[in-house]
Amino acid sequence: MHNVRVFLDTPILLSAIGLAEEPEVRATRELLDLLKILKARIRCFSDTQKELHGILYAVFKAKERGTKYRLRPGDVGEAIDRRGYDLADLGALVNSLDERLAQHGIKVEDRPPVSEGQSIGIDETALADRIREAYSGRFMGNEDQFVLDRRLQHDIDCVRAIFQLRHGEPVNSLEKCSAIFVTTASVLARETSDFFMKADTRLESSVPLCIGSSVFTMLMWLKATDRKPEITKDRLVANSIAALRPAADLWDQFLKNLREMLARGEIDQAQFDYISNAMETRTLLMAETEGDLEAVTAGTAEDIRQKVLGKLVADKNEEIAIKDQEIGMLTGRISSLEGQIAEDRLARERDSEIRRERVRKFFYTLMMIIISSPFLIMLLYSLYDYGNDPSNNSLLRVTAAAAVNILGAIALFFIDPWKVQIRSLSDKFANRFIVY
Repeated sequence: MHNVRVFLDTPILLSAIGLAEEPEVRATRELLDLLKILKARIRCFSDTQKELHGILYAVFKAKERGTKYRLRPGDVGEAIDRRGYDLADLGALVNSLDERLAQHGIKVEDRPPVSEGQSIGIDETALADRIREAYSGRFMGNEDQFVLDRRLQHDIDCVRAIFQLRHGEPVNSLEKCSAIFVTTASVLARETSDFFMKADTRLESSVPLCIGSSVFTMLMWLKATDRKPEITKDRLVANSIAALRPAADLWDQFLKNLREMLARGEIDQAQFDYISNAMETRTLLMAETEGDLEAVTAGTAEDIRQKVLGKLVADKNEEIAIKDQEIGMLTGRISSLEGQIAEDRLARERDSEIRRERVRKFFYTLMMIIISSPFLIMLLYSLYDYGNDPSNNSLLRVTAAAAVNILGAIALFFIDPWKVQIRSLSDKFANRFIVY
């Protein structure tokens, strides 16, 4: 397929740069990998690139004003919120858009020029009316009319460009077609194919100008099955999620009922924002209505509100219970550690006290020996003197020395001020030299 130019629609480009639900992002990048394997030329029209830039800039301005960019499930605003992009991130994304597309092998190409009044062989007015009628059910409210007109003109221009690039001739195989437009809008692919087949019978067996991304991905996988044999699981998952996503008219009607509840004061702004952005809201809406627009009533909105907020409360209570359990476990661990620390401290204090007491006794004994040594020396000298001269004078000196020694011992051991001073000195030495 090296001669085939595959032009991608805006939602596919958003998925390629990561601004979609994760399964859709993986499915789109898988498609890009398949196209690279088949050596197809991956393109987007400059109009599509401008539309992509405009969408991102609109999100940037909405975020700058502190408002939300639309409120539809799966849209780019939701993807940006989910990724937590701030203004700086969005600004960088807008400024580096071309580089991001190039990273995925997507090149920007201008549409073939059409001179004013020039006809390319199709009734463009009838084609526009056909697509506008098909799109009308996808949007509600005057606020989307401008968006609808811009999108309608973009899609018509892209389909017309593909028709021009093929020179209005039928093509019987993908490998031989010079260009094809791939879109996520199945209604666009269906209506344009039907329109051109009715306008020119030669195109009944031709490769369509516009094709849905799911069908196109499976076709590419079949062509590349020898080089990429595993089935495209991401595309299957993305299709399943898309099937569960409410249609735009269904979602708009639900939001209308939700806004009425907000106006009546039944919910506040925070609850409105949460309900409209919660993933389970779309699932509940599809389950409650089975995709039937007429089933969307005020009662439906109230039921969904109760279930979504009820689940929120249950989830928060569960989170609180888990946190309480974690806090309880941490408290138990802290108490256990505090107990161990207290036991260690007591053990150290007991050991320290034992050592202190030993040091104190040592210094007390040493102090007693030092203080009593003069009396002992005096007594020993008197005895020595008496041994050399056993006269009455010598006996008197010995008796006096013994009396002094006895009185000194009594003073040391039995008079409190002395005892207190000696013990105080011993304690000081013990505290100074104790080893903990």
